[in-house]
Amino acid sequence: MLVQSAVTTGKLRATLEPEAADVFMIAVPTPFTDGFKPDVSYIEAAVKKIAPVLVKGNLLILESTSPVGTTEKISQWVSEIRPDLSFPHQSGEQADIQIAHCPERVLPGYVIQELVSNDRVIGGLTPYCAEQAKLLYQLFVKAECIIIDARTAEMAKLTENSFRDVNIAFANELSIICDKLNINVWELIKLANRHPRVNILKPGPGVGGALYCSCPLVYS
Repeated sequence: MLVQSAVTTGKLRATLEPEAADVFMIAVPTPFTDGFKPDVSYIEAAVKKIAPVLVKGNLLILESTSPVGTTEKISQWVSEIRPDLSFPHQSGEQADIQIAHCPERVLPGYVIQELVSNDRVIGGLTPYCAEQAKLLYQLFVKAECIIIDARTAEMAKLTENSFRDVNIAFANELSIICDKLNINVWELIKLANRHPRVNILKPGPGVGGALYCSCPLVYS
């Protein structure tokens, strides 16, 4: 209903090609390759699509989960396509285009609620980049918008995912062990969670999603 309302009032529309705008947000998949390395080709492809329509004063934000250093790579990629503009890795806070990383933090099924209520970590390639991105997110985020550098923001998201990965894997391993020992895993977890500092998750079919390993790749 929200999407329908936005479309009928002209506030939302879809296009196959990027158009001029004040802000560009990249939120594309970053899957693993066969060698268990994150594939950032979707990010690079998005950057190449956006680059031709950039103008001085634009803000470019990456939301995709990505290896540490990806936001810096974006600045380099787009500068190769648009040598007529300056970018943070070249001109710092005087750059024509501001670039930041703000990883998404939403749960499927609760996207609208969590877009508003969850804290956001905003990492800029410069402090000014981060401040500009913060101004955007404060338009709809009621929680805290925390400014840091881009690398820390990238690592924060990887850390969050890795923490959940480990805890989901632990619950699933418990389920396998309990099955072999003829123990009710649900009852076991319920009992263990009565400890004030224990909160074991429910076993499931697997981790799922784009959760990286606990030692993510880092761009050099």
